[in-house]
Amino acid sequence: MKLSFQVYKNTKTKIESSIFDLISGDGETKQTKGLAYLFSQNHRFCLAFLNKFCQTRSSYLNEKDILSIKIIAEAFTSSGKRIDILILIKKPKLNIAFVIEAKEVNISTSLNKISKQINFYNNHEELKLNKSYELKPIIITKYKHISKDTTSVTWTEITSLISIFLTKDINNNKIMMDYYSFLIGVSKEMNYYEKEVLSIPAGKSIDFVKKHLIYECPNTTPYNYKKSIFICFRESGGGQMDMLYKLDEIVIFDRADEDSTDRLYDLDLNKRTIERLKNYIADTNYQHSSDVEKKLYILSENKNIKLKHLPRPERNNAKYTYYSLHEILGKEIVTPESKE
Repeated sequence: MKLSFQVYKNTKTKIESSIFDLISGDGETKQTKGLAYLFSQNHRFCLAFLNKFCQTRSSYLNEKDILSIKIIAEAFTSSGKRIDILILIKKPKLNIAFVIEAKEVNISTSLNKISKQINFYNNHEELKLNKSYELKPIIITKYKHISKDTTSVTWTEITSLISIFLTKDINNNKIMMDYYSFLIGVSKEMNYYEKEVLSIPAGKSIDFVKKHLIYECPNTTPYNYKKSIFICFRESGGGQMDMLYKLDEIVIFDRADEDSTDRLYDLDLNKRTIERLKNYIADTNYQHSSDVEKKLYILSENKNIKLKHLPRPERNNAKYTYYSLHEILGKEIVTPESKE
């Protein structure tokens, strides 16, 4: 016998709803409350998350050494503010408080803004905790950020970790599967891309792009591109595009802070990617240095597609746009997709 459950919202419902559809609030609130609930229902996933992203080998969390784990969603602080998720772990000789601030899957955010927010929480008095707790701040965002004292985790990394757990035992992980489906629904796409091809005017930086396979732009609203599978660059004049570059990773980088280069090693990136970033930063010599954070688009070294037919738009312009793969790969004169 098949048993199903549906929740209606604004006269509409999914084919099958879950407990996560009962959570009130906007997208960001539902995502973080849902993650907190998943942590509380699956302590092994909670510990795997903390060990993978937030721990060093010397402070590895072994469940045999843990006395208790307490998960609190939207905990009130002394000043009346709310923390997205607070994880309190008690061990015989050490207590740890993981303070998590999360932003919605589809929203890019400034590191300075979220750092100020989480640093405000990062003291024992504000958290109403005694000094026995070691405080560990974590931010969860759409893109990877470089921060000296804060662990940065992306939603894509979380879904990848969930996928690993589901692969091992999907039949006994219904709550995890429900959250995974809920989270994927928020992003609309299984692989967390919103468009297939992002097309950008080549500009003066194209030589650096071709040399290092890294593209840089300000982390500001006018450059808040939708996450895409590929990026291509339109040449000046007719707007011909000769290569589809596969997007591997996006890193938020503060060029005004030269110590950010040293903190590249804190990111969950392979050594080759870190060396590429360092070489790019050194080669550009902070020529674009300013108070504006930058987004560094790390492009693939071996999964790019040569466009021998040199597709181009009917009319070239100085703005970014999006194309479907079918359009780019199959036509010489290409028509943009909607930016929505």
